This record gives sequence, structure tokens and C-alpha cells, in this order.
Amino acid sequence: MGAGPLLIGISGLSGAGKSTATTMLAALSGGKSVYVGQVVLDEIKALGLEQTRENERRVRLDIREREGGAGLLRRKRNEILSALANGQSVFVDAILSPDEWFELEMMHKVGTRLLIMDADFETRAARLTARNTRPFSRDDLIRRDDTEQAALRIEDLDKDASIRIENIGPLDHLERCLASFLHNIELPRLA
Repeated sequence: MGAGPLLIGISGLSGAGKSTATTMLAALSGGKSVYVGQVVLDEIKALGLEQTRENERRVRLDIREREGGAGLLRRKRNEILSALANGQSVFVDAILSPDEWFELEMMHKVGTRLLIMDADFETRAARLTARNTRPFSRDDLIRRDDTEQAALRIEDLDKDASIRIENIGPLDHLERCLASFLHNIELPRLA
């Protein structure tokens, strides 16, 4: 078994299954799930803005412009470090840029991994348009993909990934893939 808690960043385009994977990984391991996107939702609320896709996009880009490419993640730093200090492995949803990956690695130099969730556009669009909370239209998804690919350079993370999971099947298949990932990296399990 591993010597201590791990810090796992989950990356992938919208609708690829990052949040689902993060929740499953935390449940499988007894670890903690940290949703970086909550920073954006909290900022929208603090600013008194309506929660729309456009406001989410603007706030997300504004925070990154003002606080650097890893600004969103830095706001979750204390939560992440506190869990690690308590011996919990942490699963971060989501790492979307090389700046965020570098920041994550600097938080926990031993045992940091990057997992990329992947799914084709049609699968992602079907998931996001059917979502009850904060659904996406196909146009929303195209715009979000453009931002993540051009402005954030999400594809540059491929070289740093420990594993890529193609998430196009049923949830039980995803859970088996994630359990295998945990087993292969020798994640310490809580008693």
C-alpha cells in the first residue's frame, strides 16, 4: 500500500464525467472530493449575478485573468491541504489547464496524479442537455469546448496524465475502471 494520501486531479472536457468520477473515487477510497467550479458559483452569488452560462464563463475567465491561470484552484488550496494533512486522499474536479496542473503538483509533491476523462462530443452533449441542474445546450457545449481548448489549453495536459478513461459506457463500467486505477496506484484505503 502507498505511504500516504494521494492528490488526484481530474481533467476532461465538459460532460466527460469528471464530477461523476470524482464522487466515485472519493466513495471508493474514503477520500475527499473537491469541486473547483464551486468557486465560480460562489463568486456569481457574491456579485449578485444571475447564474447563467455566460456569467459563469465571464466570472471563470475573470478570476483566471486577475489571479493567474490557477486562480480558481488556489482558492481551494486550504481545503485540499487540510484534507491531505488529515490523511485523506483528495480528488479535484477539475484541472483544466497546465497552470492548474502545476499548482496542484506543488501542493503535494509526492503522490499527485492526473486522470483524464474522455467522451465524444455526442455523448457529452446528450449528458449535459439531459442534466437537471445547470444543463447545457449543444451551443453552450461548443462554446465551453472552445474556451477550454483555446484559452486554457486543456489538450496540453495529455502528456502529464497517469491514465485516460474513455467514459462512454454504463456507470458500473466507469466504477470498475476507477477502482482499477485506485488499485494500480496503491491508494491507501481508510479502515
